[in-house]
Amino acid sequence: MLRSKLAEIDNKRAASQSLPKGSAPYTCSTFFKVQQPGGNPKARSWDHRFSKDSQQQQKSPLKAAARAAHSDMISLGTARPWPEYFPWKSLEMLCPGPKALGSTVSMRCVKREDEYDLDTVMNYGYAGGSPQVLRWVTEHKSPTLVLAHPWLWPALFSLHRTTGIST
Repeated sequence: MLRSKLAEIDNKRAASQSLPKGSAPYTCSTFFKVQQPGGNPKARSWDHRFSKDSQQQQKSPLKAAARAAHSDMISLGTARPWPEYFPWKSLEMLCPGPKALGSTVSMRCVKREDEYDLDTVMNYGYAGGSPQVLRWVTEHKSPTLVLAHPWLWPALFSLHRTTGIST
């Protein structure tokens, strides 16, 4: 049974679009669900628990300004420059390998790399989480593999940032 579930995940990956690219790509766990939920109830809304002030919060005007790309302007609206202005072409890290082998493991990330671009590594990323990690967790929390929960909950990763709430 486990093999058939893993095969279903592999088939879903093969049939799906490639992961979104860029320094902070939009992604959602719904993109990676193996089975589309049918008939599951939605989770209860807890919006009434938010304060009036938090309910009136709007999206940040700085974030909106950062999306308006002007070629003659370096935007710091998201507290980071555009990746094109990063002065590095690659990043390499040497980590200790297994003690039995007595070696080091080299990890390298290059600008414009297909799998995990240096621009992505050097940036904060999307508030909902890295597409690579979000896909893996969504696939492995899906009703077909680990957990048959009765709600339509998406997965969300946020590293103690308020931006996770707005995703």
